[in-house]
Amino acid sequence: MPIDLPEFTGEEFHSTLCEASILLNFDSRNNVFTPTKGFFLQISGTYSDTWFGGDALYGRLIFDTIAYFPVSQRVFVGTRFLNNYTLWEVPFNARPTIRLRGVPLVKFQDRNTMEFETEVTVNLTNRWSVWDLQGWGTHIHL
Repeated sequence: MPIDLPEFTGEEFHSTLCEASILLNFDSRNNVFTPTKGFFLQISGTYSDTWFGGDALYGRLIFDTIAYFPVSQRVFVGTRFLNNYTLWEVPFNARPTIRLRGVPLVKFQDRNTMEFETEVTVNLTNRWSVWDLQGWGTHIHL
């Protein structure tokens, strides 16, 4: 089946990505699946170079934080901030993408990206809760 995109040339390319990463994280959430209070912080750095066996010299810095706050005994707010920053000439297939609920993957991709998302949960009983599925997510690509 032909691809009907004017910018698609049909040319094949070969690319090799080879990276080394370091990751630091801290997690104080009271529950991994349905947290109501606490923080998750993660900082990571990635380095790629031709002497690793890859095709390009580039790096990435990623800062990800999630916080949950109780507003009342039954209402809880969760926020998330993610910042992806790239260094040097990162190949297009290694660039950061926006990953928000309801946004198709790889639709928004750039050298640097930021995401902010908020979620509100209301516990109706000890077993049942309702939350805002859409959140108030926004994205910024620089």
